[in-house]
Amino acid sequence: MGIHAPALRIFGLVSLFAATTLPAQNLLTNPELDENIDHWYFDTHGGQDWTSDDSDGCPFSGTLEAEALETTPGFWGFSTRPMDQVAVTPGETVHAAIRFRAPGAFFGRLYLTYCASEFNCGSFSAFLDFASGSADWVTLEGSDLIPAGIQFVFLTIDATSATASFEIDVDRAYLGRQPRIFNDSFEATTPCRWSSSEG
Repeated sequence: MGIHAPALRIFGLVSLFAATTLPAQNLLTNPELDENIDHWYFDTHGGQDWTSDDSDGCPFSGTLEAEALETTPGFWGFSTRPMDQVAVTPGETVHAAIRFRAPGAFFGRLYLTYCASEFNCGSFSAFLDFASGSADWVTLEGSDLIPAGIQFVFLTIDATSATASFEIDVDRAYLGRQPRIFNDSFEATTPCRWSSSEG
């Protein structure tokens, strides 16, 4: 019995999918902050909360909202990171991104913290991207080639000001072994943003 054309088409689609690189997988827990700020650690802050003011206007999600802390007289700072300590292999490239909004900040920075073993970590390790503080949402993103001797990484964002305290909103964190394919959260199965794909 021969194979009908529809079956051949299905077989071809399955074969094509199998030969195609799988979608980027976000290795972070709660990166979209859909319901709360659980699983986020705050290195420097003057108070933080969850708000439904999502960076994409998604009705099923929200953002992390925080106030900078005066760390030294005349200097305010904020730093936070997902609590995930992501296992990596020396020689591989990891890709990261995050969005922030902070009109009162001088700038925001995205970087990785290297760990030689679990919880044996340095401080600032690999700088990925920075941008001036803005009243609009800004995306920070970058990639890093993991050096020898590193087994884990943390993703961190910080922001600073030397004039006054400021509020900052954070959303859409990503850390993966593939570049993020969509500007939405396809990888996080949040369909309300699927229309904003990058390509």
